[in-house]
Amino acid sequence: APASAAARQTPSDNWLKGIKGTHRQLFDSPAPAGGIQLVHILNYYETLNKAYGVKDAQINAVGTFYGTTTFYGLNDAMWAKYRIGEFLETNDPSTGKPAVANPWRANPVVIGLTLPQASIESLQKRGATFILCNNALTIFSGFLAKARGLDADSVYNDLASNILPGVNLIPLDRNRGATAAAGPFPGSPAGRAGADGDGRAPTRTSAVRPSTPPVATRSCTSSMR
Repeated sequence: APASAAARQTPSDNWLKGIKGTHRQLFDSPAPAGGIQLVHILNYYETLNKAYGVKDAQINAVGTFYGTTTFYGLNDAMWAKYRIGEFLETNDPSTGKPAVANPWRANPVVIGLTLPQASIESLQKRGATFILCNNALTIFSGFLAKARGLDADSVYNDLASNILPGVNLIPLDRNRGATAAAGPFPGSPAGRAGADGDGRAPTRTSAVRPSTPPVATRSCTSSMR
């Protein structure tokens, strides 16, 4: 069972202090893409372990939650309470009905295979870091609030208090209202289609450079480069 919710997170760049491994890579995930980015992170660890003899302690993979992956950084309680699976048109493969729990937390299904070793929780145990964009959480909580007929600030506060354990909420300031970080609304044609127009946006990767001070820009991920 998932851990209980912590107090509401305040956006911070403190997670950068833990990125000290010899091998560092950011896996940028603006769309679910069938969960394949989780496998990419798993393969990063496995390849370095088995082909190069690198221990997990020397590996830092960083996964992102923003755009239509924003809510994948939240706990099961939020997925059930706000019917997030229905909102994102994401079904539970075991039932064929809208997911009522976070599909990536413990037992993700990727290309038809259940891969607990590629779950958020399993990857965190190996040292992977996951970051959630505060701008995206603000914008998508507003979309969700509107769809459910609720107050946007109340929904944001609830979601920000129910981020998965170990997932880091990162700046920019939610009051800046930058829409670029959120990506397309999930119900729109652009939200359903990926970069190739087929709903399966490819995962992009870029190196993490923690020694470089974050720069305040309109994209959470660009602040890490």
